[in-house]
Amino acid sequence: MPKLSFMYRRWLRLVLVGLMLLGGWLGMAFPAQAASPRYVQAALVSEVQTIQPGTPFWVGLQLKITPGWHVYWQNPGDSGDRVRLNWQLPPGATAGELQWPYPQRFPVGPLVNFGYKDQVLLLAQITPPADLTPGQTWNLPAQASWLVCQEECIPEATPVRLTLPVATAA
Repeated sequence: MPKLSFMYRRWLRLVLVGLMLLGGWLGMAFPAQAASPRYVQAALVSEVQTIQPGTPFWVGLQLKITPGWHVYWQNPGDSGDRVRLNWQLPPGATAGELQWPYPQRFPVGPLVNFGYKDQVLLLAQITPPADLTPGQTWNLPAQASWLVCQEECIPEATPVRLTLPVATAA
């Protein structure tokens, strides 16, 4: 019987991976059908109130998750899909890789997933263009997307934006 158990687990993993791939393909094929997030509220937050031209600062994608639901870490485990943040940066600006806090384990039968419940703050270092003019405001738009799960999983996405004044000093 141990061989049957191994085969069952392998089959279950293949089915889950196939469903994730199908869900990801459908999400890319029909992006206009994405509804407003129902289970996760997303916002960009900044460590500073004003920015300086060419000076890096930290921005966080804050996710507030409905109780009983969870989102996934950068390595989701046996199933799931990580949170994604696609920046729409102007020329001369750069964004560093997302920094992920240590996740929780979410066991599902013999499988284990990794992610967050309640809330999480994913950080990225942003460097604005060096040619910004003090006195202006600078917009930092992005598209956030994630897979949120309870018993079932639902893809969600929303545009997020941060607007900060440009100054000569912090």
